Amino acid sequence: MVFLMAACTEKTDSFKQQQNTEQEANATFLENVVNMRGNIKITPALRKSFNEFAKAYCWVYLPDMDSYESFFESTHYADSYGYPNFADAVFYVLKYLDVQNKISEDDMQTAVSALFAAKNKYEPMIHQNYPKFAKYENGYYLPWPEGERDSNREFYLLTGLDIHQDEKNTKLLYITVNLQNYYFNDTNVYEAGEYEKWLAEKAQEMDIEALEAAHKLIVSGQISELKPLREWKTTIIVDTSKNNSHALSPKFLFSSSY
Repeated sequence: MVFLMAACTEKTDSFKQQQNTEQEANATFLENVVNMRGNIKITPALRKSFNEFAKAYCWVYLPDMDSYESFFESTHYADSYGYPNFADAVFYVLKYLDVQNKISEDDMQTAVSALFAAKNKYEPMIHQNYPKFAKYENGYYLPWPEGERDSNREFYLLTGLDIHQDEKNTKLLYITVNLQNYYFNDTNVYEAGEYEKWLAEKAQEMDIEALEAAHKLIVSGQISELKPLREWKTTIIVDTSKNNSHALSPKFLFSSSY
């Protein structure tokens, strides 16, 4: 099946700016994999580029989903509040775009449609208030007040990579990744836990700063000595017809975390 790739023709300024900011992360990772097929051997270069790619796409906030259509359902966290899964999609967009003030419902629809692939067509999304996820007032979404995780302390280890072409449209690539998430608290603010103590020992051995050590441990894969906070299996679709890795805009088709 060829999945629908078209999004709204006009994107919000913030969405365009976010895409521009992430072009380099996209290009590096996608340049590495766009010509690969099958079950790919994970290399240090892939681990490094994927970590930046996952940071750019705020993977820690990525909703569990199976195409755009799944947002009309009520499962996972949304179900406990009686919401459709659009609550998860809206929350993700607010984080991804780093919305500090508000975003219109039209711009929200544009962003959701641009980020998530549809199997059939993009039906209009449900707009409503989502307490604990996002506020909705007079046609605008506002972030729900809450603490933020420091993206500089967020790390993603690529553990699996499989790539294949669409059966009918060979310009469409399905890229499935398996990954693990690690987060190191600032020990100047929080008491050091297992993660922070482990990283401090490794950093001392390397004679470098803790976060620099974390980057190196991601690249080497040695960070897997720690039990991950969370794991994902995610499939994204990339349209390669533009023949320009800087113009490639991945869409999320499926994602499951555990």
